[in-house]
Amino acid sequence: MRAICFVRKIRTYLICAASACVMVALVAGSAFGANFGAALPKNDIGLSFGTVFQAEKVGQPLDLLEVQATNGRYGYVYNNELEEAENRGIETPEEAEKVMSELEVASERALSKHLSRLLPSQQSVTPDEAAKYLESVIRQPADEVPIGLISQEELDAIDQLSVASGVEQDEMMEVLDEALSCATREVQVMIPVYESDGQTQIGEFAVGSLV
Repeated sequence: MRAICFVRKIRTYLICAASACVMVALVAGSAFGANFGAALPKNDIGLSFGTVFQAEKVGQPLDLLEVQATNGRYGYVYNNELEEAENRGIETPEEAEKVMSELEVASERALSKHLSRLLPSQQSVTPDEAAKYLESVIRQPADEVPIGLISQEELDAIDQLSVASGVEQDEMMEVLDEALSCATREVQVMIPVYESDGQTQIGEFAVGSLV
């Protein structure tokens, strides 16, 4: 059963990677036909910049895509750097399987490390225990729940973590959000965010998440 689920995850990952390629191809101009409107603005070194909506509207190539950096500032990332970060060099199913496996291990280790760091002294969470939480909450499809509420699957997964680490469920829930946030940052790929000149860096943009 796990093998079947893993194959499904690999297929999903490939679909997501392919979708990312299509989106970047669109904003890079390779999938556009004739121009549909006024040209996008260009900076002093001839690079076009703007939003995906603007690029689609005018049917023009987009070299720099507008994003919000992790520091809250708005700027631009190079589309080729975004594509590389999103796809992680994946070109074949075999590469996708290898990358997915590496990301899963990295996610488990990162969550284990940060949960153990945040919980009281002498209490820890192993990578295997972190893997069980990720399997229940992130890797398996769950029923949709209203914003602000927690699914039964997540409550069960939190309870399993609590029992395994010997802490109360309330205490586990208090540190879980921060641990997840820290672990996510650890597995993400960071790419620079620039002013519209494509040279002045003003922040970073995070690509990726726990898997």
